[in-house]
Amino acid sequence: MEPVRVFLLIFFLLSPISAETPALTPAPSASPKATTTSPAPKAAPKATTTPASSDPPNIITILQKAGGQFTTFIKLLRSTLVANQINTQLSGPTQGLTVFAPTDSAFSALGSGSLNSLSSEQQLHLIQYHVLPAVYSLSQFETITNPVHTQAGNSENGQYPLNITSAGNTVNISSGVVNATVTNTVYTDDQISVYQVDKVLLPLDIFGHKTVAPAPAPSKPEKAVEDTEAPAKPTEVPPPPSGSEGLFKKHSTAVMGVVFAMGVASVFWL
Repeated sequence: MEPVRVFLLIFFLLSPISAETPALTPAPSASPKATTTSPAPKAAPKATTTPASSDPPNIITILQKAGGQFTTFIKLLRSTLVANQINTQLSGPTQGLTVFAPTDSAFSALGSGSLNSLSSEQQLHLIQYHVLPAVYSLSQFETITNPVHTQAGNSENGQYPLNITSAGNTVNISSGVVNATVTNTVYTDDQISVYQVDKVLLPLDIFGHKTVAPAPAPSKPEKAVEDTEAPAKPTEVPPPPSGSEGLFKKHSTAVMGVVFAMGVASVFWL
């Protein structure tokens, strides 16, 4: 039995099975599980979202937030549909707009019935006359070229001219009928500038003839002078010469007395 055990031991030690057993390690099977657990690509779309862009400026909202002193101007902007025109321009590509906003006291200074006497077309042009088709800062008014274009018409063709001058912090606006001053900056950004003015800008094309109409006023003093001169004309005519008549009577009486005396003397001589 001993030789058999020795043989089996030698056979076992020389067998190739013992050398191949280390190759059966299952280590590579763990790598697929590690790659499926990373969720990084799914989170990327959330990081690319951006907030929605802000709405364009609204002229009515700007004026309403200014303190309630532009109610008349707001009504005219709405009734003439100029507010819609401004907001449409601001929502699209534009060079910007500049709006001169008169206060309620400025409209009150026009007197009652001044606006109602205008036709709908004249009211439209009046409000458009307060809008410039470009955005201007206060400093840019120092180098602006006159006459300035307005939304009412082309000043180069003689339509609705507007002149703007600036000296220091004072900006003056002349329409040919009135001279207004910028008293405050209501709102400004890269699309629109809104400035408060102390007078309504009255276009020469609409209100020019109305300034000439009150000319008959000087005729009243002329009539008064004629009336005062009228009574003086009768006083220039000399009164009847009552004194000369009395002198004539005196001379005629003296002559008659001499004639009577000569007649009496001739009787005595005879």
